[in-house]
Amino acid sequence: MSQHVLTPIAVGFGRPTVILPERLVGAMSEDQMRDVLFHEVAHIQRHDHLTVLLQGLARALYWPLVSVHGLNRALELSREELCDNVVLAVRDAVSYGETLLRIAELSLRAGPMAATVGIMHWKGKLERRIAGLLDPARSKTTRSGRGVASAVICIFLALASTASATRLIPTLTPAAPAADTATIDASADAEPANPAPANAVEPSAPQTQKPAAVADSDAPKLVGRFSGR
Repeated sequence: MSQHVLTPIAVGFGRPTVILPERLVGAMSEDQMRDVLFHEVAHIQRHDHLTVLLQGLARALYWPLVSVHGLNRALELSREELCDNVVLAVRDAVSYGETLLRIAELSLRAGPMAATVGIMHWKGKLERRIAGLLDPARSKTTRSGRGVASAVICIFLALASTASATRLIPTLTPAAPAADTATIDASADAEPANPAPANAVEPSAPQTQKPAAVADSDAPKLVGRFSGR
């Protein structure tokens, strides 16, 4: 029993232990406490506390691969369903559903602790989980089977080989060409658009035509007479 946990968990590697919150004592019946213990002991017998550690390692190593996160989520759901089936082997579905509702009420929507397994480590809606318990077509198997385990190992190996063969190549943006330090005046080197031929004569400036001088013969003559008077 501990006051530092809000939901029942199974944790540990050398000697795994089931830890129950103190608030469950007196708030749940003996049958409901038995349901919780059956579920947590099933996790330990299946070595799920070790599987969770491997899943966390795979999630950290191959976090860019969306398929790894999807596979981990499917494994978590399958793990809880198998442990629920262990309880259903000795308990009816309606009573076990009431146990889950009571734990959810007392846990105050607490999230699962890292590297642990527990009865409330269900990644989904509780209503769906309880509806699955009442489903007559539900599979009551309590073991995942060697076929499923082999398929999971093969998928993890395939993802590992894919991730190890993938190389992340950074995209380099081409830098702008550096400007030439010796900048030449464009006006000095620029050639004329229409170079003049060598024998071309430059046009002379227009000359202002001066009026022709008036001939003396044409100029009017003033004739004066002096009288001796």
